[in-house]
Amino acid sequence: MLKFFVIAVALIATITAAIRINTVDDTHTVVSLGMESAMPSTPSRTHCKVTPTVCHTSTATPTPKTSHTVDGIQLLMHKALLAKSNREFGKSIELYNRIITLLYESNDPDELELFAQAHFQKASILEFNLHDPEEAIHTYQQLVSKLQTYETPKLIELTTKAQLYHASMVDPSESLSIYNGIIQRFQESHEPTQLHSYALAQFAKSYMVCNDEAMRIYNEMIEALRFSDEKPLLQQLYQAKSDKAYTLEHTYNDPDAALQVYDEIIAQYSQYDDESYREQVESALFSKSFLLIHTEQKAEAMAIFDDLIDYYQQTHNGETPSNLEYAILNNIELALVTGKDDSRYQELAQTYLHNSSEAQPQIEMLQILNHAQNSDPDQALAMWQEKYQTFQFQNWSFDQLESWSTQITDPEIQARISHCLEVFQNHNQNNATTSDESHHSRAE
Repeated sequence: MLKFFVIAVALIATITAAIRINTVDDTHTVVSLGMESAMPSTPSRTHCKVTPTVCHTSTATPTPKTSHTVDGIQLLMHKALLAKSNREFGKSIELYNRIITLLYESNDPDELELFAQAHFQKASILEFNLHDPEEAIHTYQQLVSKLQTYETPKLIELTTKAQLYHASMVDPSESLSIYNGIIQRFQESHEPTQLHSYALAQFAKSYMVCNDEAMRIYNEMIEALRFSDEKPLLQQLYQAKSDKAYTLEHTYNDPDAALQVYDEIIAQYSQYDDESYREQVESALFSKSFLLIHTEQKAEAMAIFDDLIDYYQQTHNGETPSNLEYAILNNIELALVTGKDDSRYQELAQTYLHNSSEAQPQIEMLQILNHAQNSDPDQALAMWQEKYQTFQFQNWSFDQLESWSTQITDPEIQARISHCLEVFQNHNQNNATTSDESHHSRAE
């Protein structure tokens, strides 16, 4: 059974928790006043009652812009980036320090964005090029100290970005304190960028606490984001629901509750016309199908794969999508272990997977196992091993095949199936040993 999407659900959660989403690098052009942020800006919400965010902007009189602060700062930014690209890190930091000094007394929001960008670039060099995390942390702290009194949305976003970067570099207790501060600040917000920051902090926190606390966090996020219709927030809502379902299934052993959450995801994200949400639907469908398989509801799982096959037959543009491959392979295997006719899926495999170097060995393996129920498989096994000497099973679980084997009542058939499974399960290890011996022989 291809287990790619079961693994993917867990990996998506881990990736989401990685706060360092877009580490500042040389590819960012940062001389414009509209600085590119690591935390995506999103449009205002439309499907919920929005309570306007009251902005208590600093009452200090803005420093008038001069040609020095506009043209001069942009020139310094260019020079600093050029020095960094030339690996002149000390010179680059010196230039960023000049920018920071020139703009430190400014209260102008646009200039403060440049001020913040200089801090982010400086901290990036300190952490990744000069390997001085303590000084990088200090740089983020300085930026937060300067900007924390400002309440304009962009400066709030930049302050939070610095806090998240800071939190990713310190010990768990300090990180947790930072995340809690962000959560408390934005938990009642309706502003999309602030909700995005809230969600990032909640996700990060969820991986630092016990399962019960993590489940509480997922429920809080689902409640906070339930009316969102901006893509970044919908992605985070999906992730919260997906993590909740995964935890219900694997930690609390509550498949019925997990299935209910997967059904909620499928229903919600199927209603959007935008094809970009199809990924969320398919991920939930695969997760649901694997859960059904493990709860002995294989017919229902096959029906899901059938629906996916039908969808891709109608929409693919000549290139076989990987999900179509997974659906066909999984239904060939499910047909085998449930004793159903697999002729439709074999025909689909001939049509869509005949050129797949990954799928063909797996299809032929399943064919050998099928035929082994009626005849000796040794010749077919030998040919398969010779043909696929360099093939390695990736993301394949033999659990369903092993379970099927143990349920076979005829001892002769069971012996043949068990022998085949032993050969296939040891294939990767035997290939690695053969490869090592061949390499050693050539070296001599």
